[in-house]
Amino acid sequence: ITLTDLQTLQVVAGFAETDAAKIELGQPAVVTFNALPNQNLNGKVSEIDVNSTTVSNVVTYNVTVSIEDAPASLKPGMTANVAITTAERDNVVELPSTAITATGSSTTLNVLGSNGKATPRTVTIGLKGDSEDEITSGLAPGEKVVVPRGTAGGTTTAGGFGGFRLAGGLGGG
Repeated sequence: ITLTDLQTLQVVAGFAETDAAKIELGQPAVVTFNALPNQNLNGKVSEIDVNSTTVSNVVTYNVTVSIEDAPASLKPGMTANVAITTAERDNVVELPSTAITATGSSTTLNVLGSNGKATPRTVTIGLKGDSEDEITSGLAPGEKVVVPRGTAGGTTTAGGFGGFRLAGGLGGG
């Protein structure tokens, strides 16, 4: 017989050591389940393993996230993805990471000038997310930044102020 308390469901997810170093007890998390599409469940970090697990030379640390207000359709053993918020700032200048080039200690991006030409500009990066980074200096609101469109070629421009949330790591459970 297996006893399970369905009122206190938890997800145990493995995080790479670089992400695990930023995780603390009580941090908010969002948990999604393959079996429950379009449902984001809130949770909080309730435990962080002290000892690592190594599989195929990859060091990970298990983190337990307690799910808040779990729906009745959630069942033990379902595959989960976990995103933990490790830092957050509002009203910052943020840009796609693809617009930013780091070489050694120098970080630059291309600003579109009034003549329509891109000019390299040195900037300072604050928080770094999975796909967007905060610019703390070197760029003024309203300036247009050249952003690569991906592998198909071409560019587009971006800029402005917005909210910013860092979510680090994905894990399965």
